[in-house]
Amino acid sequence: MSVLTISRQLGSLDLEIAQELARTQHLALIDKEEIEKKLQEYKVEKKNIERFDERKPGFWDAFSADRDIYLHYLKLAILEYARQDNCIILGRGAQVILENVPGVLRLRFVSAPETRAQRLQQELNCNENHAYKLMMKSDHERAGFHRFFFDVDWTRDELYDIVLNTGTLPKETILDILTRFMEEMSEKRRAERKEKLDDLILSQQLVVKILYEAKLPIRFLEVRSTGGSVVLEGVTESHSVVSAAESVAKEVRGVKSVENRLSVVVHIGS
Repeated sequence: MSVLTISRQLGSLDLEIAQELARTQHLALIDKEEIEKKLQEYKVEKKNIERFDERKPGFWDAFSADRDIYLHYLKLAILEYARQDNCIILGRGAQVILENVPGVLRLRFVSAPETRAQRLQQELNCNENHAYKLMMKSDHERAGFHRFFFDVDWTRDELYDIVLNTGTLPKETILDILTRFMEEMSEKRRAERKEKLDDLILSQQLVVKILYEAKLPIRFLEVRSTGGSVVLEGVTESHSVVSAAESVAKEVRGVKSVENRLSVVVHIGS
């Protein structure tokens, strides 16, 4: 039972390798279409999925509620896919969302610019200039996506367990390396992964339940779960909202106890 995330540069053979690995190791490939389908099940508007999916949002998007809705449901989708086991998650910041989850193999595929350009020219039947423009645009959008939603530099080595140069390593060698890593994953790490994901999923379910289903006006909401023991933190302007949030949390399956640390801050003049 394996969970892998793949971060990639355009033209780095990411999809080809991911598809082959998924086929030979019987893994589900969670790509753009799968994520979009899951987000639409959560009622995230299609226009907002297209607006934010691995793109650098505009300045005013930082002040948009749509941004937070997209991010919270994206996190929930990634966590739930990982909880199912036996999957490869392609892009969408999964390496950040699953950063502290044990037993997840986080990969990055890279290649030299000239190698990437040559591949794109062959794949798209375009000239070199157009290939480089596509590469620059893709790198810019993905860097902006990670900076905007996760405040990280997506090229930072610490985000990954393995960085593979698909321009110097043959595809067969890469597949062999990854297969060996997957085989060596211990049962203990798998059990730790399940436990951690259960906690993260419950926390994220509570966030979306409180903010977007119950529509409670809480700022800076944070939810932590440890084995079903939940802590709520955040700021609101009403004691009734504090009580309502606790009631909502207690109704969610898997919650054993709730420690309510929500603060009430009343504006002067209210």
